[in-house]
Amino acid sequence: MALPVRVFDVECYPNFFLVLFKDLDTGEIIRCQQSPNRTLNRALLLRTLQTSTLVGFNSTEFDLPMIQLALKGFGTDELKEVCDDIIQRGMRARDVAEQYGLSRPPWDHIDLIQVAPLKAGLKLYAGRLHCKKLQDLPYDPDTALTAEQAAVVVEYCGNDLANTATLYEELKPQLDLRTQLSTLYKQDLRSRSDAQIAEHIISAEVEKINGVRPQRPQGLEGRSYKYRIPDYIQYKLPHLRALLETIRAADFTVGASGSVELPKALAGLDIRINGGKYRIGIGGLHSSETKVHHVATDDLLLIDRDVASYYPNLILNQGLYPQHLGEAFLTVYRSLVERRLAAKKAKDKVTAESLKIAVNGSFGKLGNKWSCLYSPDLLIQVTISGQLCLLMLIEMVEEYGIRVVSANTDGIVIRCPKARYELLNTIVAKWEAATGLETEETRYKAVYSKDVNNYIAIKDSGKVKGKGLYSVPWDAVTEGPAIFKLHKNPCTTIVPEAVMALLKDGTPLEDTIRASRDIRKFTAVRTVAGGANQNGTYLGKVVRWYYATDGHNVINYRKSGYKVPKSDNSKPLMELPDEFPTDVNFGWYVQEAQSVLNSLGYAQRTLFEP
Repeated sequence: MALPVRVFDVECYPNFFLVLFKDLDTGEIIRCQQSPNRTLNRALLLRTLQTSTLVGFNSTEFDLPMIQLALKGFGTDELKEVCDDIIQRGMRARDVAEQYGLSRPPWDHIDLIQVAPLKAGLKLYAGRLHCKKLQDLPYDPDTALTAEQAAVVVEYCGNDLANTATLYEELKPQLDLRTQLSTLYKQDLRSRSDAQIAEHIISAEVEKINGVRPQRPQGLEGRSYKYRIPDYIQYKLPHLRALLETIRAADFTVGASGSVELPKALAGLDIRINGGKYRIGIGGLHSSETKVHHVATDDLLLIDRDVASYYPNLILNQGLYPQHLGEAFLTVYRSLVERRLAAKKAKDKVTAESLKIAVNGSFGKLGNKWSCLYSPDLLIQVTISGQLCLLMLIEMVEEYGIRVVSANTDGIVIRCPKARYELLNTIVAKWEAATGLETEETRYKAVYSKDVNNYIAIKDSGKVKGKGLYSVPWDAVTEGPAIFKLHKNPCTTIVPEAVMALLKDGTPLEDTIRASRDIRKFTAVRTVAGGANQNGTYLGKVVRWYYATDGHNVINYRKSGYKVPKSDNSKPLMELPDEFPTDVNFGWYVQEAQSVLNSLGYAQRTLFEP
């Protein structure tokens, strides 16, 4: 029988210690508190821990060791000292356990901090999820609380539980996949990131083959590597041949952080192919277009060609593996890829998505010096090969007068006369045969670009793809997995929504903006280091606001007094209202939408004529 799922959180002051639980099914609150007028009910606390699936945020490093010490009988002053060791002095949970003789917590537990992307704090995730209330700790953590203040802290903790519950529900699909993987690999993987899961799976399988547990390589800082050019990468243009020789001669050096540094000979180098300008980096190839748009016509196709499973296939096709792991890595990696493809073919979505975590998540570990998969030379070989392959495709397409208008890491956008479409397919097929890679085609009606990383594309299907500044995942305005909403802060999303409606359907900007009555679309969320004030009122380290007709003040950094960027005429909205505010400055949002249109090259000539 499944245990009830309870979110939980710990608060600690010199004379106050609180553990608060909330049952996600029943809403029941369980409060375990130690304070001058209340004794900690250890029996209730232990029973709750033993009969729950606990869900916390950063709970492995903070909440669980604090709870263990409370169960050992530590007083509030002792708990506060450990709390300061963890929060202020960076003490890790394993160090706390060693110092105080704690065993590994035996309770069923999920920590969301690694599952959620990009290592943000709970308050920022709450802002990204449009949670009802954003609130900082109400009193300085060194305050000896009165009974009234303690009640406020309990309420604050309850709000954190509500936000943790919202984050848990948002991450439920990812947690379900981790549960599947935990069963498959007989180890609890629910609290691990994609990259950590990939590392665990691959290292465990490699250990089975080699009979030795993989260890991370050490002492690679300062070491240089040469890129090995695959035989199939060939160019016709003289300056591309020269580029190839420059790369062949370059030293790719591992810096002090363990990351590979781009050789000076390649840094800032412009690579020109007809009208296009491209740059190579450690991460990927990028074109350099700005403020331009392209529109398909009856005679002109706008085609996106993305390389399918680009990095995994480069690894497999070149037979690449970390030297310290040997060919066992390749055996394991190939098996994961093949099993995933078989699951996709069998429409076993759960298995396919689970294995996708292992396949894609491993790549980031190649550049992480703390990982047993760490392999700077393999990272270079994959990323540089990917860029050179794309340049090769661009050259082949451009040779026949078909224009490439954008390139970004794993794909290119092409303006192709309809009469040359079959020729384009022949060219791409020739490239695929040479490289062993495959591409997938998407047709666009139009692409509007601020730059290569920020654009709006309207597909033939009528769906809209927003990238970078213009992705709006919160309301399914743009395509993409729901988890993407956790990657970026909401920033007046009614603006790109209005722009998309104009570009797609011709709806006037003002019509879309004035018709909306969802205040969340009008808000901006931002982290403010050290916290923010407005007119002397402290708002918090994560601030939410909208632009109001009577909002004539700015938000300031609490410490320096400097203005928080783009906070002119802002009105804080730390708690979402039940009714749409009457003072929303619609004119500000219309003006901002017009500015976005201008940045996208709307109403300007395209880069290339048909």
